[in-house]
Amino acid sequence: MNPEYLYTGLNFVLILGVLIFIHELGHFLSAKFFGVKVEEFGFGLPPKIWGKKKGETEYTVNALPIGGFVRLTGEDSEEPSKDPRNFISQAPWKRAVMVTAGVLMNFILAVAVLTVVYVIGGPLPTDKVLIGKVAKDSPALSSGLKEGDVITAINGVELGGPEDLRDKTDKLAGSEIAVSVEREGRLEVLKVTPRENPPQGQGSMGIEIYPYVATKSFPIWEAPVVGFNQALRATGLMVDSLRTMLRDLFVEKEVPEEVGGLGRIAYFTHLATKSGFVNVLMLLGLLSLNLAIINILPLPALDGGRLLFITAELITRRKVPLKLEKWVHTFGMVFLLFLIILITYQDIIWLWLNTSLGEKVTQLIPFK
Repeated sequence: MNPEYLYTGLNFVLILGVLIFIHELGHFLSAKFFGVKVEEFGFGLPPKIWGKKKGETEYTVNALPIGGFVRLTGEDSEEPSKDPRNFISQAPWKRAVMVTAGVLMNFILAVAVLTVVYVIGGPLPTDKVLIGKVAKDSPALSSGLKEGDVITAINGVELGGPEDLRDKTDKLAGSEIAVSVEREGRLEVLKVTPRENPPQGQGSMGIEIYPYVATKSFPIWEAPVVGFNQALRATGLMVDSLRTMLRDLFVEKEVPEEVGGLGRIAYFTHLATKSGFVNVLMLLGLLSLNLAIINILPLPALDGGRLLFITAELITRRKVPLKLEKWVHTFGMVFLLFLIILITYQDIIWLWLNTSLGEKVTQLIPFK
């Protein structure tokens, strides 16, 4: 077996294992803190493959590797209980803490991982702008700008990122400007005249631009602050992207191409493994944030869906009928399983079309 694929497989299993363990550990520790009995701590979803009881809790490995769970006494009960160790008998705020503890642990994990990344040296966006592509017959091409150049200033004024570059060149369209670029370790200044009416799909200079990312490291006492700030920034970007994807899913009635499951995670794990240890850590941190965001959504069967029922109880001062809540979460679980199957199918199509997998498999077919 190719060692590269072996390392990918080990990283994939390790990443998923850490994400599941940390999330469920949040539920487990918070339940123990409030004195609620934990009946089972499970990896994967039933049916059960293996289990071992230690103390009052059974630790299990289950057949469906798509998550994990912590089963608390009375959590799925349809009747109220006066047992002080029963989940349903706890005050609403305590239940809210136990329900959201997994999300909090995933965020803490992301910050911890990013802290390690920025002690070693990790990617950070700068105010500079990277040129991706240069359009044919564009002012940028005729001026000598090239793919891979890093724009640092316009007319001697340092940039504040891609949006700042767009604003400056649009305002100065029709006039010659001085573009300062870093190229192969040298600083050059090129003269460009941005177009006032560029072709559709092109900017005034005719370049495709991206934020320039530099590798930076920080002292151990400063890295946690950087890690926390980057976790917040990534969370904001993910929430914005998720809003767009949910709109496509429920309004356009189609699974957006950006939505991925285990297949896509395995592929990106492979890319990260090839790129080095820091990229594996970055992937772990970003997936942990993604898991936190998904779980806090107010959807049945997710932590956010359970929190929604508790919030309704706090507002109305009345408990939602336990039988109703149970049926809602059961329906939600069925829907989530259907969605996982749909996303897995889309993963297979995406991997076939966007990687060499399709080509390699096709080569094994004896007839065409």
